[in-house]
Amino acid sequence: MLSQHERFAVQNVLKPFTPFLLSGNLTLDKKEIINSMVSEAVSKAAIIEKERLADNLEKAMTVLMETVQKQIPPKKELMIKQKNTISFVPFEEILFIERTDRKSFIHTIHKVYEANESLSSFEQAIDSRFIVSHRSYIINLEYLTKICTVGQTYKCYFKNYNIAAKISKHRLDNILRCKSV
Repeated sequence: MLSQHERFAVQNVLKPFTPFLLSGNLTLDKKEIINSMVSEAVSKAAIIEKERLADNLEKAMTVLMETVQKQIPPKKELMIKQKNTISFVPFEEILFIERTDRKSFIHTIHKVYEANESLSSFEQAIDSRFIVSHRSYIINLEYLTKICTVGQTYKCYFKNYNIAAKISKHRLDNILRCKSV
């Protein structure tokens, strides 16, 4: 917890940087921003110890970044580009995404969507409830109900759905760890 004196010093240093950070231009590395602020503050106020200032600035930067992240609403839907249409499917409805023969199939609780997008593009668009289970599959851990051994790989099954997805033996431990948390 920062004392009132430390908070005042940090606020005075952060004032010129706050509009820049809140503008959404967060391309600079956190350490670069902190180093820039430290250099600026030290040149203006040689009284403050550089190490203590860096620690306080890092704490302030963390709080500021958390505040900015809370203001950005999380994505709630996956955009699927099809031939002449673009569909928006809520994450809550997606069971798994499968890649077969240069096509992606998005299995939902209602239907299966077909798209030409790569699995890696879907991986970047989804949130933390999804995990890559195999080089051709991304699964939703919230619907995962059962895992069965099939030779060198595993098949996983989902709540109220008959089609299984694959889990590679190399990714099984990570999936079990994520599912049990």
